[in-house]
Amino acid sequence: FLTRNDALIYSAITLVYYFILSVYTKDFSSVKSILFSGLILGFFVVSQTIFRWLYYGDILPNTYYLKVDQVPFLIRINDGLVYSWDFIKSNNLLLLLALFGSLFRSNSKKIYFLILILFAVVYQIYVGGDAWGRWRFMIPVIPLIMILSTLFMKDVIDLILEKSQKTFNMFFKKNMKELVFFIFFAIVCYLNAFPYLNEIRLKVQLSDVIYNQNNINKSVALNAILMPQATIGVFWAGSIPYYTDRYAIDFLGKSDLYIARMYPHLPSEFVWLQKITIPGHNKYDLNYSIKELQPVYIQRYHWIGQNLRRYTVENYVRFEYVDENGVTTLILKKDSPYVYWDRGKVLMWGE
Repeated sequence: FLTRNDALIYSAITLVYYFILSVYTKDFSSVKSILFSGLILGFFVVSQTIFRWLYYGDILPNTYYLKVDQVPFLIRINDGLVYSWDFIKSNNLLLLLALFGSLFRSNSKKIYFLILILFAVVYQIYVGGDAWGRWRFMIPVIPLIMILSTLFMKDVIDLILEKSQKTFNMFFKKNMKELVFFIFFAIVCYLNAFPYLNEIRLKVQLSDVIYNQNNINKSVALNAILMPQATIGVFWAGSIPYYTDRYAIDFLGKSDLYIARMYPHLPSEFVWLQKITIPGHNKYDLNYSIKELQPVYIQRYHWIGQNLRRYTVENYVRFEYVDENGVTTLILKKDSPYVYWDRGKVLMWGE
């Protein structure tokens, strides 16, 4: 929970499930343990909420305001549905097997797994999906999908063996059961992973790897040329602030109260059941982030509908830094006293 607050969803469902199961089976000793576990979870929830209120002055995380607040409900649901539908299409075989697995020879634990999966999808829809593909919000329940799929395949093989002992005895001897299951499971995994085979085989490099590599190189350069007092303005508010340890201004508002509480920039025309906006990336005000806050370094001067090139050319310079990682070009505040100007070369705009 302390790492990701949405873990509360899965924790709460789990506690409710085991509480109902324990009451139904009259296992009252387990009820006490479950209630105690709930108190521990509640302690962390309340403690973090109090800390957030005392430290930030709000009981809700800033990312809630950024991704949910002020975003029209129907637009958010539309984008969440589009995003989740892509997940279903990309994993249709595995999801279908998981659904059959939860209903075929069903029991309470299978239904519990199914509820967790459904709540993950509902949550993903409610928050409007995500800025990137690969469906990271579904990661906690992917093992459950795999388990249900595996159980269904096992149950089907067991059923065939039970019903067809004489007819298929030569093909389904007991010592072949595991082999048949393994082949079936391998085929399903291969078909589900087919769109990503080149990445799995490392034949292509993920775009995220390239972006992260560039950001780390920029962080190394910034550490070398910026004094500790310098501020940095970024769109990628993760690796660069982390590795530079400088005061960071997040242009997209994940750590900026003003930006997070803005009304999102939405297209004037859009089509329902197509992606309309990008969660967490649709609130920005570069006039505020760059002109008013005046960061010493800016990662970029434009974002979707805003472009501050003229202001940037007048007030910032391009700076070239060379090290063992190669050449890194940065945009720095002109004549800033917090830059070691002798450690690189100022470039003209257009070079």
